[in-house]
Formats: sequence, structure tokens, C-alpha cells
Amino acid sequence: MDAITFRFLMSLAASQNLEMYLMDVVTAYLYGSLENEIYMKIPEGLKMPEDLKSKAKEICSVRLQRSLYGLKQSGRMWYNRLSEYLLSKDYVNNAICPCVFIKKSSSGFVIIAVYVDDLNMIGTQKEIDDARTHMKEEFEMKDLGKTKFCLGLQIEHFQDGIFVHQSNYTKRVLKRFYMDKATPLSTPMVNRSLDVEKDPFRPCEDNEEVLGPEDIYQIHTKLDHKQVMFSQLVEPRSPGVRKSKLWLQRLQIMQKLLLSMKHVESVCGSGL
Repeated sequence: MDAITFRFLMSLAASQNLEMYLMDVVTAYLYGSLENEIYMKIPEGLKMPEDLKSKAKEICSVRLQRSLYGLKQSGRMWYNRLSEYLLSKDYVNNAICPCVFIKKSSSGFVIIAVYVDDLNMIGTQKEIDDARTHMKEEFEMKDLGKTKFCLGLQIEHFQDGIFVHQSNYTKRVLKRFYMDKATPLSTPMVNRSLDVEKDPFRPCEDNEEVLGPEDIYQIHTKLDHKQVMFSQLVEPRSPGVRKSKLWLQRLQIMQKLLLSMKHVESVCGSGL
């Protein structure tokens, strides 16, 4: 299942007031059966049969009967095992969305969207409960309740809809660039009036000045990106060498960001 399909299923659940539940398959890859003969070295701790104890482990091997984590075909074997079971339970899918299984009944329907070992169930409550029951009978499952996290998206359920955000991802990015301990400041939004005559951002009319009487002073405080960048590249006055290196790393990251911003502005300006 890709992100586009999952976003569509979320919009369907929000518009039709459907339920969304998430289940996790425990050791999913171990359920797959191998189609080819695969052998591996005898792992540590495995007892040798009596008739092979006299032989060295280096010349012996074991044949796998089921897939293991680390095999290239483990994901495909697990999908074949799951698909075979769901099709036997009257689910249907097609080649366009092979990881989406749908089952209809007289009272409703359920959609199972598969992402590796995560199963998102979207549909009416009764059909979802039936699907959760028969999945637990076949596989060892973790019932995670309503879907709260999938494909990097955080999901919050409300009575009037679904709220999707990425606050955890944003925090990780801030922590990566050492901005998680920065002092936050509120940035109020510009309040715009619905009255055209009072809106300062309305289109200019004929014989009307573009800049207001106070906007001319903003020109003197607008710095070029290169000026900001090179004015910040100063050796820090810190006795610690480690702190100086960390500070220079931050400045190098800032330099790359500012140069990329300047490049985008130059490209846009040349396109105009």
C-alpha cells in the first residue's frame, strides 16, 4: 500500500463516517512457505543429531521449511500466505491495488489495507469486528485499536472528522539540527479584513501608491542572503574545541540552506 492509497482511504473514512482500526502481525515473515529449496549454515545453539555429532558443523547445513527475516523473498512469501487466506474468506482484490482487500456483506463492508505486517481495517463496525476475530484465529496479532500512526502520519479521530499531522517527524528534524532546545517565539498571523476598503493587501487601484508611508523603512533593514551568511561565519569565542566544531557544523548547514534559497530566487527571477 502506498501513501496515496492510504490518504484516499482516510478521506473515505472521514467523509462516510467509517471506523479505522490497526492490527499488527507478530513475526509475519515466519508464516510464509518457501517455494524453492534454501539451505543455511547451522546456527549457534542448535543441537546436532546423534548420527552427525561426529562431523564438524562447517560441513553441515539445514534446509529451511519456512521463510526467515533477512531473506529476499520473505516479504513476497508473507504476502502470498496472507492473500491466500483472505481470498478464502471471500475477500476480493485486483491487480491495480494488490494490497487492498475488500469484503462486502448485507449490513456493510470492510477494507483491509496491507503494509508489510500492518493491517489497516476501514469500514463498518460489525464487519471490522468480524475481520479482527478471524484474523486472530489464523495469525498471532496485536490489536492496536483505532489507527493512530501509519506511513509516517499521525492520525487523531474526532466526531466531526480526522486530523492528520506529522508533529513527531517535525520534532525529529528539529532535534537533528539541534533546534529542539531553541527558545520558541510566537508568530502571530496577519489579520485580514473581509472589507475590501480596509484590507491592506487588496489589489492596487489606478493612481495609487504601492508602498505605504512606513514601508520605505523596510528597505534599509532587508539584508541579502550572502550578507547574513558571511556575517555569521565568525570563529566562536569558546575555549572548548568540541563546542567550536559543533558551532562550525551548524554554520555550514546554514550556509548550504541559504545558498539553496538564493539559487531558487535567482531561478525564479530569471524565469520571470
